[in-house]
Amino acid sequence: MYVGDNQINLKIPTDVFPEGMADFQVCVHDVCSSPVTMRFSAHTALLKLEGPAYVHMPVWIDVDAPAPYTVPYPCGYWPWSLGGYEFEVRRNGKPLAPIPTAPESARKTPGNPDSCEGPMEPGRLPLHLLYRFDQPGTYSVHFTAKKSGAILYQSEWTNIEIEPFSQQKRDEWLHSLEAKIDERSKNLEDVVPSLLAWPDERALALLLKVIPADISQCTNYDCVRLAFGTAALAGFDDALLRRVIPPDRLRKLCPPNGGCQ
Repeated sequence: MYVGDNQINLKIPTDVFPEGMADFQVCVHDVCSSPVTMRFSAHTALLKLEGPAYVHMPVWIDVDAPAPYTVPYPCGYWPWSLGGYEFEVRRNGKPLAPIPTAPESARKTPGNPDSCEGPMEPGRLPLHLLYRFDQPGTYSVHFTAKKSGAILYQSEWTNIEIEPFSQQKRDEWLHSLEAKIDERSKNLEDVVPSLLAWPDERALALLLKVIPADISQCTNYDCVRLAFGTAALAGFDDALLRRVIPPDRLRKLCPPNGGCQ
């Protein structure tokens, strides 16, 4: 259909199977390239669970979007910044009720951009921020990407498996996150949203380690840590926040009344 310096557009025959792997080869007259195995699909986006997922632990979904689209995350300085991406989830054929989203006030962090611009990791989204996976079993997931209300592309319904809760697995996972925080590596886009999978006291203790002790001023990446970390407090129960965080610090983190919700 089209041949350019860096791109070839082709139409997959209608009589092939809906999706899979196939060898593609480019020939010009009698000269052919080596075959390259490529994945193709009649669906415009492919979903895959990123690693094993357990009850009360993060559920990250890898989204293989059609070119030229990418799926950056986050689209702002708060964990629920999913841009125009939407998910639907079913269990046993019935729609799963989404988690109420964080309040609008959580978005009002300084420097919060309005678009998905900049060097962000593409292709993975935290489904656990939108749905609570508190039972093991098979779930079906459907993905939609929108822009200005119009659908850009979608996925087919895709099954994912959620394993039963394992205290050992969660302990190991929390220890791994703590090591990332202690190293001060630039991985907030992974650590902070993951802690919100089950926002209990242990998760809150780690989140508080992300937030700088001195919030009166910040520079460079510490400003991102501050904005992203404080915005995530909106995902925790207000009573838990008041019980764990000293009143003076809570008032500074969540003005004006000391609550984050």
